[in-house]
Amino acid sequence: MKKALMILMVALMAGGMALWAGGQQEAESAESYPSKPMTLVVEYNAGGSTDMLGRAIASIIPKYMSQPMVVVNKPGGSGMIGVDYVLKSNPDGYTLGTTSSGPFTTVPLTQQSPYDPIEDVVFIANFTLGPIAICVPADAPWNDLNDLVKDAKANPGKLIYGQNAPGGTTHMAMETFRAAAGIDMKMIPYNSGSEVAAALLGGHVNTGTLSPAEAAEHVKAGTLKMLGVFNAERMTDYPDVKTAVEQGYDVQIAVPKGVFAPAALDPAKIKMLEEALEKVYNDEEFVAIAKKIGLGPELYWMNMEDSQKFMSGMYNAMKPVVESLGLGN
Repeated sequence: MKKALMILMVALMAGGMALWAGGQQEAESAESYPSKPMTLVVEYNAGGSTDMLGRAIASIIPKYMSQPMVVVNKPGGSGMIGVDYVLKSNPDGYTLGTTSSGPFTTVPLTQQSPYDPIEDVVFIANFTLGPIAICVPADAPWNDLNDLVKDAKANPGKLIYGQNAPGGTTHMAMETFRAAAGIDMKMIPYNSGSEVAAALLGGHVNTGTLSPAEAAEHVKAGTLKMLGVFNAERMTDYPDVKTAVEQGYDVQIAVPKGVFAPAALDPAKIKMLEEALEKVYNDEEFVAIAKKIGLGPELYWMNMEDSQKFMSGMYNAMKPVVESLGLGN
């Protein structure tokens, strides 16, 4: 009996020492963070604007955090699979994710979400606020939104649009536009903007929503054209592309993109990441990369506090939009 009691006491003491050591290790890692490579999870396929931004950030951040950042794509579920992976990872600052508004605003309102899009997340920084453009093949018979609407009304249900992340922000923009225009179009879902662009080029869809960065190389090559943009003002890089509002359709929606982490992440590490990411944003090399890949006009910095407010506000603002379209879960 005494021997058994002694074994139990030793086991308890060992467990206590292990917990103490673990606590000490965590405290030390917070002070020396980061001490190993970090992973940045992109919730969409490679080639889209979120992926392009993530890779641009990852290429510059070693300057300011002394460790490499590896980009990993985990697409699916309109972005929810990648987001859920990050939120269920160890909140130690070594697994971060790219922010795209859909998985945190509209998708949880249209689908069952395994996470709370606000309470479970800390939005560390925002890098871009991207316009959403309606694009078509360059040889399409339409030159503006009114041309498209006229054809869609003459052929209800026959025109097809490609959409990445069904239930996401770009999907809500397109559905809002359809409702405002009073047209019936079919939707084919894709996993990224690059897939939508490929579908347009291949003639698999008639039109699709893309960010300027996703459309840039194709517009420059003369293979795609933009009929309109769901923005408050015309884009500086595409001054001839009219806004939807100018063409008679009151649709104004933009997509924020940045970096997020699990809400349980040590505030000291959050602060370190926020400061490092701001340096990345202001880095001349990063700005040059952003311009080269078409993200230049979309650059829009928000710190952690402003990012939290913006995403929370967007989530609340999207609720009535989703309900009015009859797309709520």
